[in-house]
Order: sequence, then structure tokens, then C-alpha cells
Amino acid sequence: MSDLRSQINSLSPAGKAELLDTVWESLETDAVSLTDTQRGELDYRIARHEQTIFRYHPVAASQGGAV
Repeated sequence: MSDLRSQINSLSPAGKAELLDTVWESLETDAVSLTDTQRGELDYRIARHEQTIFRYHPVAASQGGAV
């Protein structure tokens, strides 16, 4: 593991960004499917989050959600 860490530390900032992008894309590919219950819970949480933004950030409401 320390060999991997030293390899990462030796990368340039652009190389590290490219590595992060590659890892992120691999996570999206490997993502497991959500059950209907899990999808429903995420939808519920997103809706509550959006309501909270508009309640406490009037600027967001006037700009269509952008904070």
C-alpha cells in the first residue's frame, strides 16, 4: 500500500486529477443497483434537501436553485 501511496504522491496535480477521474468512472461502472425501497428513500431525501434549500436560502429560490 505504501508503494501505491508513493506512486500517487509522485504524480503531478494534473496526473492526480486524471487518476481521480478514472477511479470515479470505475465506481460508476461498478455501482450496484438500488432496490425500489432504497431509490424511494433517496428520492425522499433529495426532495427534503431541496425544500430546505429554498426555505433557508431565499437567493437560491429566486435563482432557480443555484446557490
